[in-house]
Amino acid sequence: MAAARLRGIPTGKARRSQSVGRCGSGHGTLPSKVLVDQLGDREGSTGMNMAAPTERRLYRPRNDRWIAGVCSGLALRFGLSANVVRLLFVLSCLLPGPQFLVYLILWIILPSE
Repeated sequence: MAAARLRGIPTGKARRSQSVGRCGSGHGTLPSKVLVDQLGDREGSTGMNMAAPTERRLYRPRNDRWIAGVCSGLALRFGLSANVVRLLFVLSCLLPGPQFLVYLILWIILPSE
């Protein structure tokens, strides 16, 4: 019963030959050369344009410390300026809350570079 429903669906070489004709036709699809460069070929090798995401670890750097390097480490991790993070921390200390305690805990937990 399922085989009767699947008879009209092209498979294998027939499906590939139908899709090759559409690749370069300019109907909003990319040419097959561009797709192979971006996605890689069938053998499993990845294309040159597929760069692995850079991993940004949370650590306390040695070269940009004022007290313990916590604000500098947070700035590096989130791609901000260290001075901006320091200013935000000082301003946040004016508000009620456990900011100083969080700083001390991060000082203990975060590994040094």
